[in-house]
Amino acid sequence: MERQLNNPEKGFRVAVVGAGIVGLLCAIGLTRAPNGAKMKVEVFEAAAEFGEIGAGIGLGPNAIQALKAIGVLDALLEKVPLQPSAFKFRELSGSGDVIYEIPARDNDYVARLYRPVYLDALVPMLDPACVHFRKRCLQVTVSTTGCHVIHFADGTSHETDLVIGADGIRSVCRDFVTNGENRLAFSGRYAYRGLIPVEALKQHKLTVNFDQPNIWLGRNEHVIAYTIKDGELLNFVPVRKESATTSPVDGPWVRPVSTEEILDKFSSSGEDISTMIKLMENPVEWALHMVHPSLHTFSREKTVLVGDAAHAMLPHMGAGAGQGIEDAVFLSLLLTHPATDLANIDVVLEVYNKYRVPRANGAAARSARTGEVYGSYSGNPRSLDYVRDELRDFVWHHDLNKDLDEAFAVLGEMRNL
Repeated sequence: MERQLNNPEKGFRVAVVGAGIVGLLCAIGLTRAPNGAKMKVEVFEAAAEFGEIGAGIGLGPNAIQALKAIGVLDALLEKVPLQPSAFKFRELSGSGDVIYEIPARDNDYVARLYRPVYLDALVPMLDPACVHFRKRCLQVTVSTTGCHVIHFADGTSHETDLVIGADGIRSVCRDFVTNGENRLAFSGRYAYRGLIPVEALKQHKLTVNFDQPNIWLGRNEHVIAYTIKDGELLNFVPVRKESATTSPVDGPWVRPVSTEEILDKFSSSGEDISTMIKLMENPVEWALHMVHPSLHTFSREKTVLVGDAAHAMLPHMGAGAGQGIEDAVFLSLLLTHPATDLANIDVVLEVYNKYRVPRANGAAARSARTGEVYGSYSGNPRSLDYVRDELRDFVWHHDLNKDLDEAFAVLGEMRNL
């Protein structure tokens, strides 16, 4: 039976395109909020079921704060514990000596989790009746009545009042927002992603332990590793900048790769890194792309972008997922505010852009700069102060609640007009 709006006078229809980490959170925020009854929410996912690409995901204090604001943090903490935020930098070559540390600070906690765990915690919060699988979005258009129409690969379409594009880095919804202008760029870097069973590591005499994340630095290459899934798996990601930067944006970005090929590319690495590369299970090579130039707005008419669709960034600060979570929380709380209705959605999206565009684009710029710091490391540990300061001060300790209070004040004034 089709679900009806509880408040048709002020209600509106919302379509979330994409049911990954960010789209799922958007839908939960919209449907669980006290004022969520004024909208009808539908979620459209290209895949046949819920699932996430990749393995590990890191959530900093900013993402933890956002998840708490929307009321889903406790469910996640039942699946994964918070951990201190410390990590170490090491030399990539030789013995892998520690060259720099970012110590944990009081009340600085992070969550490092296996992506399926995130889904296991959040999927039960969403009414399955509102989720439609095997719905790959091909295009967003505007009808003669002003409604937005989502066209799917199976030949069907869906009309809605508001489109939330959570369809990832290759976003079709972004094409609508940019009026067809391509905003994807290849970074010149490749990441080699794989998981390593921690039990397998214990059979080798490594000089490093994994009580906290480790990052190894070398010229134009670095490696990051941290444990996930209650310490059962090591998320292991070597990254290398290549001299040739001709990866086609429209071509395949991911391919299976052998450990022998990775060993050849990281031949100057120390023994620990070589051992871990040999233990990688089913490694793949990812060509790292980003949204560039950055968008000056995340919306056009009544289509709005969140997460990688809006600001896909390089992974060097581990900030992308957290920014997407901030987007989802901020947008869902604005849309479920008592003052929001179909007549003023344009104003609500202006408020969203005012806060989220500089915030997310700022994180993307700092992530790109961090990659340059890593790749140009030449033995001066003080060069890593930039990473420590920007990670702590800009990425982790931004006051999302302050942004929300200011945004709510604007909506409150609008309500009183």
